[in-house]
Order: sequence, then C-alpha cells, then structure tokens
Amino acid sequence: MKKILFILMVLMLVIGLVGPGAMAYAEEGVGSATISTDKTDYEPGDTVLFSGSGFQPGEAVDLIAVGSTNGTPLESNVNADENGDISGTFALPFMYEQTYTLTATGTVSGPVQVTFGDDVTSLTVQTPSNPATVQPGDTQEYVALAKTQGSHGIEGVTITWSVEGGSSVGSMSPLTSVTDSNGNASSTLTVSPTASAGSDWVIAIAYGAGQNGKDKDTKQRFYIGTGTVPTEVSITITSSPVTGPGFVKVDNVAYATPQVFSWVPGSTHSLEALSPVAGAAGTQYVWTDWSDTGNQIHDYFVPGIDETVTANYKTQYLVSFEQTGSAVAPTVDYTADTDPTGTVPFDVWVKADTEISYTYQAIVDGSPGVRYVLTGVSPASPQTVTGPLTITGTYKTQYYLTLVTNPVGITTPTGEDWYDAGTSPTISTNNPVGSYYFAGWTTGDQAEIAAQYSLSTTVLMDKAKTVTANYRLKISATGGKSIGFWSNKNGQALLALGDAIFLNGLGPYNSTSYPKKPSGYPPFNTTTLATFKTQVNGYLLNANAVDMRYMLAAQLLATELSVKKGFLSASQEVWVDDGDLIVEPGEVMTIGDIMANAITQWSSGTRATQEYVKNLLDKINNNQLWFLAP
Repeated sequence: MKKILFILMVLMLVIGLVGPGAMAYAEEGVGSATISTDKTDYEPGDTVLFSGSGFQPGEAVDLIAVGSTNGTPLESNVNADENGDISGTFALPFMYEQTYTLTATGTVSGPVQVTFGDDVTSLTVQTPSNPATVQPGDTQEYVALAKTQGSHGIEGVTITWSVEGGSSVGSMSPLTSVTDSNGNASSTLTVSPTASAGSDWVIAIAYGAGQNGKDKDTKQRFYIGTGTVPTEVSITITSSPVTGPGFVKVDNVAYATPQVFSWVPGSTHSLEALSPVAGAAGTQYVWTDWSDTGNQIHDYFVPGIDETVTANYKTQYLVSFEQTGSAVAPTVDYTADTDPTGTVPFDVWVKADTEISYTYQAIVDGSPGVRYVLTGVSPASPQTVTGPLTITGTYKTQYYLTLVTNPVGITTPTGEDWYDAGTSPTISTNNPVGSYYFAGWTTGDQAEIAAQYSLSTTVLMDKAKTVTANYRLKISATGGKSIGFWSNKNGQALLALGDAIFLNGLGPYNSTSYPKKPSGYPPFNTTTLATFKTQVNGYLLNANAVDMRYMLAAQLLATELSVKKGFLSASQEVWVDDGDLIVEPGEVMTIGDIMANAITQWSSGTRATQEYVKNLLDKINNNQLWFLAP
C-alpha cells in the first residue's frame, strides 16, 4: 500500500482535456483502439500530452508509463467519453529515462502502447575551471552536470569517464558514475607520476545513446606541468595539400592559410573547414578531417603549447561524360567512390589518383523503330584520374526494317532486322507460295527499293520502315464460252433480239464497209430472231485466220456474248505472265480492257496486234488464261 502511495506521489499526473492536434506517435491495438503522444521526444520535466480513440464509450482505461533506464513508473486511469476518446497529460519527473513506454488498457479494449523519448539536453564539466594544471602523480576531482534546457539537474544519468592519451597519462576513478538529484556526478583524475610535464591532455565524458541514437559528451583539458600555464601560445591554422584563401574560417572569419594566431591557453575558438573549394579548371578540394580530430565545424580548445592545426583535403578532378550520335541521352554506370548511374551529359568529381571505371549504355531506344548503338568509348575504361577528364561515348543510328506480306501470313520474307542508317540490306521472298504469286515490293517511298519486282533486292535504310511483299492469288479460269458454243444449239438457244441490237452498237458489227462472211451481213437482223441466230452461226463458223481482222471480230463476238449473258465478268482480272511467274505491270488486265482493245485493234491495228488480242480472246473463251482473285 505504501509503495502505491509513493508511486502516486511521484506521478504528478494532471488529467485534462486536450484539444485536437497532430499526434507525433501512435499505435493501434485490439478493437481499433489507439494511443498517441504529441511528440516523440521530451526532456525531464516536460509535460506529455496523450490522447486515444477507439475505446468503448464510458470505458475505464488504465494508463501506465514505465521508463527504460531507471524503471520510473507513472500511472493513472481515465474514462472514455461518449465518442470512445481519452486524453490527458503526464508531468515527467527529473529522472533520466532513455525512453518511456505508455500502455493504455481498457476493461474491453486494448492494450495499446506508444513509446517516446526522455533525453538529456546538456552535459558539462562544472569543476575544475578549464583548463586545470595537474602535477605528475597528483589528483584532480572532476564534477559533471547533466541538466535540462531550463538548467534543472537530471538524476539517474550514467556518466562514462576517460582520459585521451591512455594510462601513460593518467586514469579516472570511477570510470562510471550516476548523477544525483542535482544532476551531478564526479570522478577523480590521477596523473601518472611518469607523465611528461608540459603536455596537454583532455578528459572526455559521455553518457550512453539517447533517444534516436543521440549522444551527449563534453571534453575538458588539463595540463601536466610544474610551472604556470603560459599566457599566450602560437596556434597555426593551415590546410593540406594546398594552402591559400577559401579553405578555413576562424571564429566565423575567412582566412587564407596558413594563418598564425596568438591565443590564451584554455580559451575556445571556432574552426570551420570550407568544402568544396574550387581550384584550377576541373579541380576542387573536399575536406576530409582536421588534425585535431574535430568535426568540420568545431570548437578548438587552446592548449598550453604552440600547435599547428591542419584542415586536410582530398583533391578531386572533374570527370565529364559526353556522347555523340544518339538523339536520346544514354545512361552510364560508373564506379569511383560510389556506384551511381548518370544520364549523359553529366559531371562527377573523382578523387585524384584513384581509378574510375564506367560502362555506357550499349543500346539506347529512340522513337519506334529507331535505336542508337554504342560503337566505342574514348578513353576506354578504366582510367586513373590524374587531372580533369572528358569521356565520350560514340553511337551510331540504326533503323528497324519490318517485312510483311499482303495478304498477311502468306510467307516469311527474309531480311527483317536492325540496320545501320544509310545501308541497303538485302530482302528476299519465296515464289510461288501455293497458288499465290509474287506481285512486287511496296513501301512509303518506292525509290528506296532497288528492284520492285525482283524476288531478291535491296532497300535503303534512311528511316524505320515497313516493306510489303505483295502476292496475288491465281484461280482457275471459268465461264468462257467458245465460238463453237455460240454457234451450236446450246448457245443459239440463249440468243435474243436484244443481243442483235447490242452487237450492232459495236464497231466490228455496225458497218457494211468491210467484207463479211457470208456476204450481206452484219448489221445483224433486229426484227427476226431466227434470222439473227442464223447470222451469228454463219458469222462465227465462216471466220478464219486468213482474214485476221475477221477472226478477231469473231472471237470478240463470243466473248461479248459470254459477258452479256453473265458467264464472264468484264471486271475479271486476267494474268498474262511473261514466264517468270511474277505478277508485273502490263501483265494484268481485265476482260473488259481486252475487249475494248480488241475493238481498237480491229479498227486500226496491225495484223500482229490483231492476232495477239485474238489469241487472248480465244484463250478466255476456252478458259485457258490465268485469272486473279480480287
């Protein structure tokens, strides 16, 4: 019971409503209950605002916070409001805890937890004053103070003591001590009897990692000697490997290096190493460390002896990555101090006299059907960087040649691939493929194809392009009716007087100026069907090649009747191959074109041209020519 009363006294808990605001840390628990705090890190003496939600309306909720370092317990209970929300505050004691874990447990909901830090703000040496002079073999007590921003001492902080320089200089006892209620902890320095007089050493004190890994530490110098500390010493601030302006600031003022100062031992001055520092073109200097091991910006404690403090730099040279030939920026993987990837052009600073290796992107995709292929890198990888360096990747342009067939899928032409710009690769295809016959290559600019109707040819690659291998389907000739058909009873039975009128409208059959066999007709009789049929019979059977003009007209008459009666179509394409089995211009004509040409040749052609067309009509009438599918 007494223990519980004691805990309640240290609790210093104030329960109150907390207005809505952003909570820094929250955790969800059973039944969707949550608990959160307004910050993730506090210092002893702060007030912690907590809030929660997701509890049952009116539910009793117990809260307990336990410290991770000294186990400080803080506990209370609240009742959830009508919305299932809770809120309140904790006042943290001045007892150090690295973190607290706050747990909220309802009669139904939870438990839910949230963790927050409780850190030390300041750690200093209270006594002796800085610096102290200690004789070899003597002792000196040191007192550290851990405190808050409000200068209130923090109890329970474990302090670790050490002497820079090791046991040959001296030792601390105890090596660890814990701060009291005033925030003080002490340890005694014993200087080794054999320690060198006139030396300057440092006591370092620290405490363990705080919230989020933050450490607090401080240093206090002491002197080993038999005399008094000198009133002034010469301190040289310089830089390496290069001196001059732009390298350092001392007490926030820029100085050229080296610079000599006369300072009072034990005083403190701010040193800052500027970085990077520009050198000659393509050269810079990057700070690496101070000779006194301080940070880039740090307080320097003046020793009792003259000293040189050096800001050390590493030299870096500019390595520039460039490229030619690619319309799209390539990437480069390189290895120097790190292993990054850059998009060309870019620059990188590399430490002098170190090696850089690099790999340019081998293939860079451009617009569809366009790519850029790496042909070389100069200078070649790797390189030792002894000065500014420019590296160039050279690319060539390639275009993709797509080969297709029309109709689709007839065959697979050869030659589809990537090709260098300006080259003329060979393309080829098969012929025939079943009943399909090659009918020439086509592309956007026909002039780029060397031989349009050659099965194997070349095409100029001046851009990405598609070339089509065209094919025509050869089909069986049908529907033709010969002179014999139209002169026998089967054909005669189909004739009508309208056919006489139609034929008399054509040149070969509407004039008596040219001798016909039998004499006296045509024109054909348009009033008596029997007479017309007899005329057709006689006209067809009396024709012979002795009179080529007459024979042409007879074959034409049979073709005209076949078209008029629907056995043939005037639009049907006929392929008159020259023997190479390639469908070429001049070899394809419609039956209508041939009939029109027959009338022209009948009227004004030579015997040779009349015979050529007569033979075409004869083969059409006897189904001996090749027809092409639409």
